[in-house]
Amino acid sequence: MTIRARWRAWRRSRPFWGGFLLVLSGLELLALPLTGVLVHGQIKLVIYIGIGGVFGVLIGALLIVSGLALWANPTHRTFYSIAGLLLGIVSFPASNLGGFFVGMLLAIIGGSLGFAWTPLPVTGTAVQASPGPEVSTEPDAVSGPENVAGLETAAGAEADAEPEPAAEEEPAAETESAAEA
Repeated sequence: MTIRARWRAWRRSRPFWGGFLLVLSGLELLALPLTGVLVHGQIKLVIYIGIGGVFGVLIGALLIVSGLALWANPTHRTFYSIAGLLLGIVSFPASNLGGFFVGMLLAIIGGSLGFAWTPLPVTGTAVQASPGPEVSTEPDAVSGPENVAGLETAAGAEADAEPEPAAEEEPAAETESAAEA
């Protein structure tokens, strides 16, 4: 298998484009606040960019983490996608209008793509891990509620049994002696 075929198989086995757009939105939200770090140093970060910049760094980092988590663990795509969507929406009031709308829109689209992704059905001669009971479609294989998969039910066994003779009622001698006492 070539490298390109392996890359294509890996990319198609997970919500690749949703994770990619979430990572891009996180990088875009990080870009503006971190330019101040590169110019002025880390000590002046909070003073220079304020609370919006801190939220931009925090939301951007969480968006990158949710995008990478979509790639690494596609079975939990619902949680990571909704987290990315919510972080994108929260970035609008918290971080420079959502990275001047670009980061917010990338996060919303990426989260939506990740949420909508479904894995391809398995094709080929894959062996089922735990095969269920074989069900026959022949008309005489199941002939009613008393014969399900060749087993008789308790109700069917009681219906087939011969009725026992009724026990004769004895006179109520015991009740009379109990009443006299």
